[in-house]
Amino acid sequence: MTAATDQILQDNENFRLSRIQAAGWAAARLYLNGGDPCDEKKIAALNPHKAAAERVRWFAGFNSALDRL
Repeated sequence: MTAATDQILQDNENFRLSRIQAAGWAAARLYLNGGDPCDEKKIAALNPHKAAAERVRWFAGFNSALDRL
């Protein structure tokens, strides 16, 4: 692959992960609107991702929302 192709692939992956992080943020808002206290097991069960990088980004979004709300 060329450097340009590698950059495009990296940009696409970064964008995809940013959408996963945004989904985690949105999930936190819905979770908190339900009035439930923060329960680690319940929160972990909300994360639909299996791959480590995706799970980390989803939790980053979730935690970011908690920090701001």
